[in-house]
Amino acid sequence: MIASDAKNKWFVLVGLIVLSLVFHTYNLDFASYDLDEAVHIWHAQKTYAEVIEQSSNDPNPPVYNLILSTWVKLFGVSEWTTRFFSVLMGVLGVGVMFLIASRNFGLAVGITAALFYCFSPIQFRFTHLARPYSMLMITVLLSYGMLMECIKRPKTIKLFLYYLSTVLMIYVHPTSVFNIPAQGLIIILLGFKEPRRVMTLLATLVAAFLSFGIWMLAIPYFERNDSMWFGPPDWNAVYYVIEKFYGSWKILLLQGGILLALVVQVILGKSKVNKTYLTLIAIWIVVPFVASVTFSYVIKPVFQDKYILTVQPAIILLLAYTIHALGNRLVQIVLGIGVVVVLFQSTKIEPSTEGDWKHAVEYVKPLHTENSLVFIDPWYEFRTFSYYFDRHAYEVPDSTLKILVSKGATTAWHDVYDTIAGNSRTKVVHVFRAHQGAVKPSIDIEQLETLATLVAEKSFA
Repeated sequence: MIASDAKNKWFVLVGLIVLSLVFHTYNLDFASYDLDEAVHIWHAQKTYAEVIEQSSNDPNPPVYNLILSTWVKLFGVSEWTTRFFSVLMGVLGVGVMFLIASRNFGLAVGITAALFYCFSPIQFRFTHLARPYSMLMITVLLSYGMLMECIKRPKTIKLFLYYLSTVLMIYVHPTSVFNIPAQGLIIILLGFKEPRRVMTLLATLVAAFLSFGIWMLAIPYFERNDSMWFGPPDWNAVYYVIEKFYGSWKILLLQGGILLALVVQVILGKSKVNKTYLTLIAIWIVVPFVASVTFSYVIKPVFQDKYILTVQPAIILLLAYTIHALGNRLVQIVLGIGVVVVLFQSTKIEPSTEGDWKHAVEYVKPLHTENSLVFIDPWYEFRTFSYYFDRHAYEVPDSTLKILVSKGATTAWHDVYDTIAGNSRTKVVHVFRAHQGAVKPSIDIEQLETLATLVAEKSFA
């Protein structure tokens, strides 16, 4: 019977992986690279030494870019190939979520949690980007999964894997460091009856944090005090992130109702909730969340959905576990299917055309001559545009490609006018505005003086 259950478990795992692979590769190469994708890929095409050097002037450690660099050297650069690495990380995340949840909470919870993870809109979003966040999810799952194993029985190999996965988690993205105090609190609260085990686990956790500290001390970036493009969160921002992590306000409302029902069961003495693992999940969610908000107010704003994404797997676990804690099998099945349907409906499988640089280039290339100029606003989107317009210009910044970039949104049209007013050779300007995501028509030189007086955000369809 045990062997049969184990065999069925692996069949379920394979089925979930295949489902996730099919779902997450849908429309993978439709959308244009966004700004951060283009920058990651631009750096990934450099030598390994250059990748590490660039990371020393960036808040993000080099692990993802080094792996991406190897990936593009093996498989080349295209939207499909570079994003497929993120898809693989997302698929592995579904598998690891299933293994962790089924091992600790039962097979039914494992299947439910894996399906929620698979169809989560925010997970779908990040598997469709050549960025580190899907990889971050697999590392945070491995870190907490190994922590659970070590709490049960801290064998040497488990401790090493816990250390390794935690170090990797932090080196993929530095804001995952907010999970260090969360895991420390989990170790103390769940292992207080065995002080020796607590000390061993805390020492492993501290060693993982110090391994990242070496990188922080070695690079110049953390000596600077760069400003952020966003401010500390208000209540609306906090609610917005929580809703995105649940996938829909309907699911968030459902979670509240389920928790209320479980509280009633506890009061009536009918609850079968495992308080140990419920405590672990709660700490996994609350501590990094509070730490991120506090850090944003005290030191530097870092509260964004992608920077606090490490709590989202815990939210999925909480939802799956509490649904099955209700006790009624029919209710569990109905709620589980309902959540999957809502998640699927909330997932934007048809990507937005906003910032559609790929099709913008298809428009302008036949029109572009030596007497025309390409104007990109905002200025930092030039890397994305040049990837599609001229791969040499994308790879070599000092290329002769004639791209003018805006110095600021409010002076955008003045920048165009001032640059070409004294240049009699320039007859046409092709204007692209990233934030509207629309291709602007070619503009004759005589129109520029009028355009320069208009507000930069004005859309010229």
